[in-house]
Amino acid sequence: MHGWGARSLNPRIGVRLPYGLAAAADCAHALRDPARALGAEYDIALDVGANVHLATVVEGVFGRGPSAAQDVVGAGVIHTYRMGAGAGIRISEPVYRKLPNDARAGWNKHQPPATYTASE
Repeated sequence: MHGWGARSLNPRIGVRLPYGLAAAADCAHALRDPARALGAEYDIALDVGANVHLATVVEGVFGRGPSAAQDVVGAGVIHTYRMGAGAGIRISEPVYRKLPNDARAGWNKHQPPATYTASE
């Protein structure tokens, strides 16, 4: 783990948002080795893929009757999708900028959209 999950860069936010961002990336890193080990046990290529982004979205129940469904919508959802798919841990520019300087070294920038991938 990177060890930057315990910091709160903005203590006025009740949810401690930067901690959550850091914890999300740390969680993906923590899952990487066990996933690869499980894949090796069954002789298959198995890895973790995760996108972490910071944006305003709308969450709720959309639709009526039997077609009603819980969902999350907004530009942030689209941006997270466009960051990429498949194996690898990716964070967006807003997340990268919330990281302490000493935690930024392990990320490589790609575009567009501005996305940072974790170094191996």
